[in-house]
Amino acid sequence: MKKILLSVMALSALLTALISCGVEEDFREAVQADSDTFRAYFAKRFSQVAFADYKNGIYAIDSDSRDQWLEIEEFPPYELNIDNGKALFETPFSNGKGYPGCF
Repeated sequence: MKKILLSVMALSALLTALISCGVEEDFREAVQADSDTFRAYFAKRFSQVAFADYKNGIYAIDSDSRDQWLEIEEFPPYELNIDNGKALFETPFSNGKGYPGCF
């Protein structure tokens, strides 16, 4: 028990020292640089796609797929199961608990 406590104290002291030395700031800068590189790559690769349309995934790139997706969304096939899903979500388990208690 003594060794575990001593190890935890040493680790916390080391982390505190690293954070106070600016390692956290270096990490943030590295993450920001990676993010900028990632975005620049895709902005160059798909220059015809507006950044706001990236949320549409492949549908922003392939117009035929987008048209098919929009047609499906007119009468979504999953809409019939929303009421069934709601009933299942609200039905308690045999132990009395249910999905609402999990979330």
